[in-house]
Parts: sequence; structure tokens; C-alpha cells
Amino acid sequence: GRVGDDPVHRAADTFRAAPPHVRLQNRNPVGPAVVPDVFGGERMRQRAGRHIGVSHAGDALPAALKAYGLGPGARIAMFDPYFPSIEGPQRSFFQEHGYEVVRVKHLQGASPVLYAHTSVAEMIDTVHEIDGKDVDVIIQFGANLPFARLAGEAERWLRKPVISVNSATYWHACRQTGILDRRYDYSRLWSEF
Repeated sequence: GRVGDDPVHRAADTFRAAPPHVRLQNRNPVGPAVVPDVFGGERMRQRAGRHIGVSHAGDALPAALKAYGLGPGARIAMFDPYFPSIEGPQRSFFQEHGYEVVRVKHLQGASPVLYAHTSVAEMIDTVHEIDGKDVDVIIQFGANLPFARLAGEAERWLRKPVISVNSATYWHACRQTGILDRRYDYSRLWSEF
């Protein structure tokens, strides 16, 4: 298609029109709109300009894992609202960063709008289902899932890191721009790092 039809260019154009400082790309990096350079991060940075920071999940998740002290070899369980067809890119992303994906659950939501209506009970059940002694961290994908606060609660129950993609992306953008505010109503990512 035309350059203007490219999702990365459309997003960058939207970002450029907003007041400059930092831009968040809340689209799941391995979600339905996978772009040729894996996440579109480099293209997004080029398009936004060198004076505008860009933060997206492809940057934020490795930074969050590092903040928790989880380096290569750490074992991940993850869940998302998508279908199993997305699992290949998800696994590849983490494998390229040296992590092992040991378990995945796809909630197979009816539509992106309805992902936001996923019940707290279903997300709690999912977290318990994918957890295990062989899991070092749980990661939730899917920007429409209302999981950010629940991630912090799950960390307390499970006594291990639980990362919400939205929360991690916002945390990363703040830390990259020198905003070091702490939040105590979300996960340890916000309260400790």
C-alpha cells in the first residue's frame, strides 16, 4: 500500500501532531499489527524525529525484566486476549532476548473492544493457571485487557514479578525521560524501580 497506509507512519504522524516530549505506542508489539521491523520501533523513532522519545512494549518489556533482575534464561508464562496464531511472534521476541517461554494462554476474546470487558475473575484464574514453580515471571499482553492494577495484586499473591504490558510501557516512557515518580497502587515495577 501507500506509505500513508502503513500503521507505523500513521502512528508517527499522530504522535508528531501532539505536544512533543515522549510518545507511547500502546499497540502490542507482537499483536495483530506486526510490522516488518518486528515492532516498528526504529521506524517510529525515525519518523517521530530525534527530539521526541518513543517508548513501546518492545522496549519496555526487556527493560522491565532487567529491572526485576531477570536476565537471559528466565522463564516466562504469558497470557493475552488473542488467538494461538500470535504465539509464534511472541515466543520469537522473547527467545531473541534470551528468555524461555514455558507457558502461554490465549483468552481468544470476541473482539478488541470486548477484551476490555474481560472479568477480573477470568484474569485471576488465568494467572493461577499459567503460574508454576517453573515460572519466574508472568507477562500479560493485550493493551485492552484491564490488568495493570491486578498485576500488582498478583505479585503479592504469587511472590514473583507480574508485568502488565500497558503499565510497563508507561513506566518505561517515564523512566526514559527522567520521571522517577513512584506508584504504590500498581506493581513493584512502579514502586521500586
